[in-house]
Amino acid sequence: MKFYGIKWFIILMMLWVILSGHFSMFFVMSGICSAMLSVVIVLVLLKDHYDNDEYVIYAPSKCSIVLLIRLLYYIMWIIKQVAISNLYIVRKVWRLKLDINDYVFQLIAVQQKNNLGAFILSNSITLTPGTVSIDVIWDDGYKIRVLAIDKELILGIDDIDCRVKELLQ
Repeated sequence: MKFYGIKWFIILMMLWVILSGHFSMFFVMSGICSAMLSVVIVLVLLKDHYDNDEYVIYAPSKCSIVLLIRLLYYIMWIIKQVAISNLYIVRKVWRLKLDINDYVFQLIAVQQKNNLGAFILSNSITLTPGTVSIDVIWDDGYKIRVLAIDKELILGIDDIDCRVKELLQ
Protein backbone atom coordinates (compact mmCIF):
# COMPACT_ATOMS: atom_id res chain seq x y z
CA MET A 1 0.00 0.00 0.00
CA LYS A 2 1.32 3.39 -0.95
CA PHE A 3 0.99 6.37 1.36
CA TYR A 4 -0.01 9.14 -1.02
CA GLY A 5 -1.12 11.43 1.78
CA ILE A 6 2.22 11.33 3.58
CA LYS A 7 4.18 11.88 0.36
CA TRP A 8 2.07 14.89 -0.63
CA PHE A 9 2.11 16.26 2.92
CA ILE A 10 5.93 16.22 2.92
CA ILE A 11 6.07 17.87 -0.51
CA LEU A 12 3.60 20.58 0.51
CA MET A 13 5.43 21.24 3.79
CA MET A 14 8.77 21.56 1.99
CA LEU A 15 7.18 23.96 -0.49
CA TRP A 16 5.62 25.95 2.37
CA VAL A 17 8.96 26.27 4.18
CA ILE A 18 10.85 27.24 1.01
CA LEU A 19 8.30 29.83 -0.09
CA SER A 20 7.56 31.37 3.30
CA GLY A 21 11.11 31.52 4.64
CA HIS A 22 9.77 31.87 8.21
CA PHE A 23 10.50 29.32 10.90
CA SER A 24 8.55 30.68 13.85
CA MET A 25 6.06 28.36 15.54
CA PHE A 26 3.05 30.22 14.11
CA PHE A 27 4.21 29.83 10.50
CA VAL A 28 5.26 26.19 10.92
CA MET A 29 1.90 25.30 12.51
CA SER A 30 0.05 27.23 9.79
CA GLY A 31 1.99 25.25 7.19
CA ILE A 32 1.19 21.94 8.87
CA CYS A 33 -2.52 22.76 9.09
CA SER A 34 -2.64 24.02 5.51
CA ALA A 35 -0.78 20.99 4.12
CA MET A 36 -2.94 18.54 6.09
CA LEU A 37 -6.15 20.22 4.96
CA SER A 38 -4.98 20.24 1.33
CA VAL A 39 -4.06 16.55 1.41
CA VAL A 40 -7.38 15.58 3.02
CA ILE A 41 -9.37 17.55 0.43
CA VAL A 42 -7.45 16.00 -2.49
CA LEU A 43 -7.76 12.47 -1.11
CA VAL A 44 -11.51 12.91 -0.56
CA LEU A 45 -12.00 14.30 -4.06
CA LEU A 46 -9.96 11.50 -5.67
CA LYS A 47 -11.22 8.59 -3.58
CA ASP A 48 -13.40 7.24 -6.42
CA HIS A 49 -10.76 7.66 -9.12
CA TYR A 50 -8.35 4.85 -8.48
CA ASP A 51 -6.98 1.91 -10.42
CA ASN A 52 -5.28 -0.89 -8.46
CA ASP A 53 -4.72 1.31 -5.38
CA GLU A 54 -3.19 4.08 -7.47
CA TYR A 55 -4.84 7.42 -8.05
CA VAL A 56 -5.40 8.24 -11.68
CA ILE A 57 -5.30 11.82 -12.90
CA TYR A 58 -6.23 12.62 -16.50
CA ALA A 59 -3.26 13.17 -18.78
CA PRO A 60 -3.19 13.29 -22.58
CA SER A 61 -1.92 10.14 -24.25
CA LYS A 62 1.27 11.85 -25.43
CA CYS A 63 2.42 13.17 -22.07
CA SER A 64 5.98 13.93 -23.07
CA ILE A 65 8.47 16.65 -23.81
CA VAL A 66 6.46 17.49 -26.95
CA LEU A 67 3.41 18.30 -24.81
CA LEU A 68 5.55 20.44 -22.51
CA ILE A 69 6.93 22.40 -25.48
CA ARG A 70 3.41 22.87 -26.89
CA LEU A 71 2.22 24.06 -23.49
CA LEU A 72 5.04 26.61 -23.25
CA TYR A 73 4.24 27.93 -26.74
CA TYR A 74 0.56 28.14 -25.82
CA ILE A 75 1.32 30.05 -22.62
CA MET A 76 3.50 32.54 -24.51
CA TRP A 77 0.80 32.90 -27.19
CA ILE A 78 -2.03 33.47 -24.68
CA ILE A 79 0.06 36.07 -22.81
CA LYS A 80 0.52 37.91 -26.11
CA GLN A 81 -3.24 37.68 -26.80
CA VAL A 82 -4.04 39.01 -23.33
CA ALA A 83 -1.76 42.01 -23.96
CA ILE A 84 -3.31 42.70 -27.38
CA SER A 85 -6.83 42.40 -26.01
CA ASN A 86 -5.93 44.61 -23.06
CA LEU A 87 -4.73 47.36 -25.42
CA TYR A 88 -7.94 46.99 -27.45
CA ILE A 89 -10.10 47.36 -24.33
CA VAL A 90 -8.11 50.38 -23.09
CA ARG A 91 -8.51 52.04 -26.50
CA LYS A 92 -12.25 51.30 -26.47
CA VAL A 93 -12.71 52.65 -22.94
CA TRP A 94 -10.71 55.83 -23.53
CA ARG A 95 -12.63 56.74 -26.67
CA LEU A 96 -14.87 59.71 -26.12
CA LYS A 97 -17.90 57.92 -27.54
CA LEU A 98 -18.38 54.64 -25.70
CA ASP A 99 -21.02 52.29 -27.08
CA ILE A 100 -22.40 50.56 -24.01
CA ASN A 101 -24.92 48.49 -25.97
CA ASP A 102 -22.29 46.70 -28.07
CA TYR A 103 -21.95 43.71 -25.75
CA VAL A 104 -22.47 40.22 -27.17
CA PHE A 105 -23.87 37.20 -25.33
CA GLN A 106 -23.47 34.10 -27.48
CA LEU A 107 -23.40 30.31 -27.30
CA ILE A 108 -20.39 29.09 -29.31
CA ALA A 109 -19.84 25.52 -30.50
CA VAL A 110 -16.19 24.57 -30.02
CA GLN A 111 -13.91 21.82 -31.34
CA GLN A 112 -12.81 20.39 -27.99
CA LYS A 113 -13.15 16.63 -27.52
CA ASN A 114 -12.63 16.25 -23.77
CA ASN A 115 -13.14 18.01 -20.44
CA LEU A 116 -9.54 19.19 -20.23
CA GLY A 117 -9.78 20.97 -23.59
CA ALA A 118 -13.06 22.64 -22.64
CA PHE A 119 -11.56 23.63 -19.28
CA ILE A 120 -8.45 25.20 -20.81
CA LEU A 121 -10.51 26.96 -23.48
CA SER A 122 -13.07 28.42 -21.09
CA ASN A 123 -10.36 29.67 -18.73
CA SER A 124 -8.39 31.16 -21.64
CA ILE A 125 -11.52 33.01 -22.76
CA THR A 126 -12.05 34.39 -19.27
CA LEU A 127 -8.36 35.32 -18.97
CA THR A 128 -8.58 37.47 -22.10
CA PRO A 129 -9.78 41.01 -21.24
CA GLY A 130 -13.24 41.84 -22.55
CA THR A 131 -14.53 38.25 -22.62
CA VAL A 132 -15.98 35.96 -19.96
CA SER A 133 -17.01 32.32 -20.34
CA ILE A 134 -20.25 31.91 -18.43
CA ASP A 135 -21.04 28.24 -18.89
CA VAL A 136 -19.70 25.10 -20.58
CA ILE A 137 -22.42 22.85 -21.99
CA TRP A 138 -22.15 19.33 -23.34
CA ASP A 139 -24.84 18.81 -25.97
CA ASP A 140 -23.49 16.55 -28.71
CA GLY A 141 -20.22 18.48 -28.53
CA TYR A 142 -18.97 21.19 -26.23
CA LYS A 143 -20.54 24.63 -26.34
CA ILE A 144 -19.42 27.64 -24.33
CA ARG A 145 -21.65 30.56 -23.42
CA VAL A 146 -19.56 33.72 -23.76
CA LEU A 147 -20.14 37.34 -22.79
CA ALA A 148 -17.97 39.82 -24.69
CA ILE A 149 -17.70 43.59 -24.76
CA ASP A 150 -18.11 43.66 -28.56
CA LYS A 151 -18.35 41.49 -31.67
CA GLU A 152 -14.65 41.71 -32.58
CA LEU A 153 -13.66 39.90 -29.40
CA ILE A 154 -16.07 37.04 -30.13
CA LEU A 155 -14.29 36.45 -33.46
CA GLY A 156 -11.01 35.76 -31.63
CA ILE A 157 -12.48 32.82 -29.72
CA ASP A 158 -12.18 30.55 -32.76
CA ASP A 159 -8.43 31.19 -32.79
CA ILE A 160 -8.13 30.29 -29.10
CA ASP A 161 -10.21 27.15 -29.75
CA CYS A 162 -7.86 26.02 -32.55
CA ARG A 163 -4.79 26.66 -30.40
CA VAL A 164 -6.18 24.61 -27.49
CA LYS A 165 -7.09 21.78 -29.88
CA GLU A 166 -3.52 21.80 -31.27
CA LEU A 167 -2.14 21.81 -27.73
CA LEU A 168 -3.96 18.61 -26.76
CA GLN A 169 -3.44 16.60 -29.97
